[in-house]
Amino acid sequence: MFSFRTAINIRFGHGITNGLGEELKKNNFSHVLFVIDPGLKRTGIADQAIGSLKINDVKCEIIDTVEPNPRDVTIEKAWESVKDKPIDAVLGFGGGSALDAAKATALLATNGGPLRLYNDPAAIKKPALPIIAVPTTAGTGSEVTSNAAITDSKNHYKMSFRSPYLIPALSFLDPNLLSTLPKGIAAESSMDAIIHAAEAYLSKNSNPVSDALAIEALKFLCPNIRPFVADRANKSAAESMLLGSMLAGTVIGNTGTGNAHALARALGGEYDLAHGLGCSIMFPYVVRFNFIANPLKYRDFAGLLGLNVSNCSDSSVREKLVEELFVLLEQLGVPSKLSSAGLDKVDVNKVAEIAAGNTGPNPRTTTIEDLKQLLHETE
Repeated sequence: MFSFRTAINIRFGHGITNGLGEELKKNNFSHVLFVIDPGLKRTGIADQAIGSLKINDVKCEIIDTVEPNPRDVTIEKAWESVKDKPIDAVLGFGGGSALDAAKATALLATNGGPLRLYNDPAAIKKPALPIIAVPTTAGTGSEVTSNAAITDSKNHYKMSFRSPYLIPALSFLDPNLLSTLPKGIAAESSMDAIIHAAEAYLSKNSNPVSDALAIEALKFLCPNIRPFVADRANKSAAESMLLGSMLAGTVIGNTGTGNAHALARALGGEYDLAHGLGCSIMFPYVVRFNFIANPLKYRDFAGLLGLNVSNCSDSSVREKLVEELFVLLEQLGVPSKLSSAGLDKVDVNKVAEIAAGNTGPNPRTTTIEDLKQLLHETE
């Protein structure tokens, strides 16, 4: 017996965001809040989308104060500045931070604050404002998920808001938007997408539907991550990465994630470490730890990564798989140690304690001591 829920509504195509205003007008949105991070706004990548809104008489208020690992106080302050406007939808344009901030703003608009109340899903009583998502990375899958990660700035804790109300009403997937991504962000976000699909496939909550989608996501992602990071203007690779990321996002909304994400969330809340980077660093060590819980599925994952392991023993598959992940990180220019990411001193006990509350469907039962050991391995 299992369940699988999805309510995605996507538009996909090169240059599709040029028609954003027309599509929103068709859906009777007339006054949107446009959430974007300041760095992305400066690039001008959103200008055509914003221009499309104006041409179609869709009024637009812009919030461009969102930081990486968006903080509750930033979102609350931003909403306070526009709450008297007749906003009927919130549009997130950017990576996971912008999309999650848009979701949190839409939640705040109808449910009231403070945002820290909503770390408990039961506290979300009312539908959020409609959410429109335009991802500019192939990574978080937030354009189709029912959750948002927001940092509690007072307690240095990354909260996870979870509700069907947070699934975007409409998502625009435009591979053209990926072409100007900096290499580092492209690499880290792409690894995040692969980790989503892999952790979903290995999750204790997996089922035949989630497995089919996770495998399909990995078929898009694994062969294309290297060519995409090498050349973000590679249209075919960008298409595959964006589709794979979306499918992986659809799956994790049902299966949850495992130890790599639990530790990355804890590190992000405590040290403001970028989410994709944290997941990437932790992933090879978590795979080595988790392997004994489901060797057959890890063998499948190795094959999807391009490894020939048909005649290998389980122990050999594990070593080849972990080695391949370290090689992949090196080729992408992503560190495999926390110290290489600027975290020379980590409070292992505190981070492990925080992460222990989020290991959920990880395939191998994990203790705080196990999490401490994983952190020590990455030092």
